[in-house]
Amino acid sequence: MAAKGTGALKAILVIYGLLFLILWGLMPVFGDHIAYLIGLKYTIKPIFGMDVGWLGMIIGLLLLFASRDPVKNVLVINIMIIANILFIIFFFIEWLVIKEKMEFIWLPNLIAGIIFLILMIIFRPKKA
Repeated sequence: MAAKGTGALKAILVIYGLLFLILWGLMPVFGDHIAYLIGLKYTIKPIFGMDVGWLGMIIGLLLLFASRDPVKNVLVINIMIIANILFIIFFFIEWLVIKEKMEFIWLPNLIAGIIFLILMIIFRPKKA
């Protein structure tokens, strides 16, 4: 049984889990097949696309399972907080090294990462 007051955190974990599962999981693994089915050219396949995709699917499913009882699965929330902090740091390091305009996909990912980081810090259970 989940503790009271975790409804917002459950919703955050479900939304973040679904986004992670679809954008970082399914798209790198099956993106070229989906593009082919709808008639788009998918010319660039990242070298580690499949590996990142499978890892994204695992993390997305882990977030969805953690949404059942966030107080019991506070370790998953803490790990995702650390992962979002590292993502933001690596984004700015990459931006400083390249010193050019980043691709379109990075800005929405950065904004979503910052938003979910703030929400998970605010709603993180204090006691496990």
